[in-house]
Amino acid sequence: MNKALKITLITLASLIGFVLLVLLLATLLAGPIAKSYVNKHGEELIGRKTEVEHVNINLYSGHVAINGLKVYEDDAQNVFAGWDTLDIGIRLMSLIHKEVNIAHITLDGLQAQVLQDADGFNFNSLIEHFKKDNDTVEKDTTPSDWMLNFHNIRISNGNLKYADLVRQSQWNLKDFSLTVPDFCIGGEDATKGGLSLA
Repeated sequence: MNKALKITLITLASLIGFVLLVLLLATLLAGPIAKSYVNKHGEELIGRKTEVEHVNINLYSGHVAINGLKVYEDDAQNVFAGWDTLDIGIRLMSLIHKEVNIAHITLDGLQAQVLQDADGFNFNSLIEHFKKDNDTVEKDTTPSDWMLNFHNIRISNGNLKYADLVRQSQWNLKDFSLTVPDFCIGGEDATKGGLSLA
């Protein structure tokens, strides 16, 4: 093997190794960075104190897992909503074809409480936070070229509570499960869908 070819191969191998190392570090650091950002800036993002226990992001496989999320009430003491585990698998290669293809969404241990009093609901401040300052801007009605495909959506061990504090009435939906095999938006498969509630 001549010297020029050997130098070229060593340089190429070094560059590939460097790129793989950067991707590996990005994968290892993405989760902790995301967790730290949500815990520090949750109030800026959604207008409520927010905590998350663990975030795992795999840039190679398109896998995201968020564990122990809590969104607090306006008082920053009581929990408004949260979950034990949210696990999402994304087929990254489909993005090349203008398609968001979610292989699975698994949500376990969803907890939420909706409270209503004379002033409204306990989620009103969330709506206000995301309300645009100028609602008079003309909306773009051009159809998007993108297709959204959702597969294997599962919610398990969910608990929802609704309470009307004025009328002293309460509804509880305990330990419910929901399965949606397929849901598509855009393109010819837009009407495809299914639903199973336990």
